[in-house]
Amino acid sequence: MSVKFQDKVQEQIHERIQGPIHGPLQGQLQGQLQGPLQRQFQGQLQGSHQGQFQGPPQGQLQGPLQGQLQGPLQGQLQGPLQGQLQGQLHGQIQDEATKSIRQDTKALVHKVGERLTGGNPQNGYLAMYLRQLQRNPLRTKMLTSGVLSALQEYLASWIADDSTKNGLYFSARVPKMLLYGMFISAPLGHFLVGILQKVFAGRTSLKAKVLQILASNLIVSPIQNVVYLSSMAVITGARTFHQVRATIRAGFMPVMKVSWITSPVALAFAQKFLPEHTWVPFFNIIGFIIGTYVNAHTKRKRLEALRKRYNRGPSSEYEPKDYR
Repeated sequence: MSVKFQDKVQEQIHERIQGPIHGPLQGQLQGQLQGPLQRQFQGQLQGSHQGQFQGPPQGQLQGPLQGQLQGPLQGQLQGPLQGQLQGQLHGQIQDEATKSIRQDTKALVHKVGERLTGGNPQNGYLAMYLRQLQRNPLRTKMLTSGVLSALQEYLASWIADDSTKNGLYFSARVPKMLLYGMFISAPLGHFLVGILQKVFAGRTSLKAKVLQILASNLIVSPIQNVVYLSSMAVITGARTFHQVRATIRAGFMPVMKVSWITSPVALAFAQKFLPEHTWVPFFNIIGFIIGTYVNAHTKRKRLEALRKRYNRGPSSEYEPKDYR
């Protein structure tokens, strides 16, 4: 009994002591432990659950959505932007290339002008020629036309391979063309162009310029071309009126077509950029270029016809039987 009674007394003492102490201590310990432990477990659970649920859906959704959205948007934006940038770059490159070509051309023309005129407006061959053209217009035009006509005949013979029996391109026609240029072509051009300039002197309207071009093509050019073809027929061997007329009939319209194409352009250029006293030499240069081409083409055609008809050599001199 003493042992049981003693145990019971100890148990009652323990309960009385533990009750007042256990409550406050349990609350204090629970408050101190619950905060850190709760935050620790909450962080671990949140990280694991977030990695578990966020990773796969994000990877599964981001790829298809990004592919579906990126394709159309990239196609809609890339096309116009790429075309716009490409157009701008192409335009800039083209502008720079054009500017470079213009600068190079301008520099080349400037160098040629310096070489030709001696670099001084008052000196050089061109300035001397223009002074002579103003002081002695007819004589200067005669010398210019004679030299160009002779050179035209020589170049046309060389281009068409129209050589003499000795194989030379300097035939008897070359000095004859020199005389034609000096004593027929230059005085005729000086007279006709002078009349044209007097009729339209001081008239700078568009209507006057158009009328001047029409008068040049319908009056001046036909007269000059008839005289040119007649002279060419005589120079190459024609001796009768029938022979000269046959040459004019065969060559008048082809020569007029060339004149109608080139003369308006040349005259419009002269009206715009050249003083009147330089018109005849300018037209002589244009006529030299065109005449060389036409003369060479005519020589080739005539040589082919003569070879087929008479089995003749390379010369294109006229003979009386050619007109029968």
